[in-house]
Amino acid sequence: MKHWIPALSLAFATSAALAGSSSPRDGLLDPNFAVGGDRVVEFDLGPNGTDLARTAVVDAEDRIYLVGDVETPGGTRIGIVRLRADGDIDDTYGGNGDGRLVAPAAGQPIRVGGAAFDASGHLLVAGSRVIAGNDTNFLVCRASPAGALVPFAGSGFACAQVAFDLGGDRTDHAEAIVVQPDGRIVLAGLASTAGGGTELALARLMPNGELDPSFGDGGRTTFLGEGYWRFSAASLHLASDGSFTVAGTAVDGNAAQFGFVSRLDANGVVDMEFGNMPGFARAPNIHSIYTDAIYDEQAERIVVIGAISVNTPYPRGYAACYLDYGNLAPCPGGFSPTLTFDAGVAVAFDDLVRQPDGRWLVAGTWKPVDNGPWRTLLMRIGRDLSVDAHDFAAPDGYIGHSYGDEYDLGYAVALQRSRIVVAGVSKHAGGPDYGYAVSGYQVDRLFANGLDP
Repeated sequence: MKHWIPALSLAFATSAALAGSSSPRDGLLDPNFAVGGDRVVEFDLGPNGTDLARTAVVDAEDRIYLVGDVETPGGTRIGIVRLRADGDIDDTYGGNGDGRLVAPAAGQPIRVGGAAFDASGHLLVAGSRVIAGNDTNFLVCRASPAGALVPFAGSGFACAQVAFDLGGDRTDHAEAIVVQPDGRIVLAGLASTAGGGTELALARLMPNGELDPSFGDGGRTTFLGEGYWRFSAASLHLASDGSFTVAGTAVDGNAAQFGFVSRLDANGVVDMEFGNMPGFARAPNIHSIYTDAIYDEQAERIVVIGAISVNTPYPRGYAACYLDYGNLAPCPGGFSPTLTFDAGVAVAFDDLVRQPDGRWLVAGTWKPVDNGPWRTLLMRIGRDLSVDAHDFAAPDGYIGHSYGDEYDLGYAVALQRSRIVVAGVSKHAGGPDYGYAVSGYQVDRLFANGLDP
């Protein structure tokens, strides 16, 4: 997933302050997770120690996979660390006794975008691989449950590449991945064009890693909204009818930036009747970005999150509701179709997950004071987009967390059976030394009616 790295600032309470809040426990740092509630994992294989976790996924055994790219002497590689359900490093993963996989062993640099499991429990990691200079291809690699790269079923290769090569510097990068129930793999991101532009780009692969000719044009789909010169995807989700919801950022000919959401059918064709523009719905405000969008079938709304900055250099958290055909509409309960979250100087939302009871978990980044350090953020909102201040991290409905460093960013949120996990990066002072960061939060209200049994 493509992340906005904003200069944020929020007057939120810290984890330590909120940990003493009274019941309910939902949204409070779990002291039984990892070491007092959090963990920073370092690879430190390269000269700068730059290890960037891009996403986190949880398997059927509640194990947590932190996935990103790590610096090595030979260039950046895929880096995966597996944690047990309680946040301790699972040293049985990876074959080296340290719970880590760094792969491939050699080759050109790789940047990770997203990750997902296939039906056999293999982890598919998407992103891009450098071909030469700025020329990159979509990439997806397959890792076994034991922590080794393994070939796609029926093929002899563990990593598959897709080139769009539309023009310009031929930069093609996958930011998101979905694995369909039939095993086919869909990637979404961007492909560069002549003149410095980019188009929305999607590709679908067969389970064996080869392009699916039934999708788009020979396995590929590209799209650029009329009047725009840059389109890029940040997230991709599959609906029950087989269609795809894509969210991202569009830039018009005047360099104005807008969040957008679009829909493609099961065959990779952009629905040109969707939204208030041909083929997409644009955010109503300039200086906006959409980072995630999921269709809530019960509420018949597409819920979108991101950030917006209007008349200020600092973004605010942003959420919106769209009808399934792409028009802005009041959220369930009759509330405004768009809401901004401004609890201090600024906030940005990055990742969205729906709880079984219909409420939404949002991960992002904040900063308590203008010149202070950055912090990760976890918030819960209802179907009407109102902050759940009653049942979650009372009395505010959100919680910030510091790993003790100057620069902590929340990129992903995932659900275990009885815990919420937020993952991202933590930067040490004095240089580009980043580590994978993860924290665990208590939750005991994941039931369908939102109440304890």
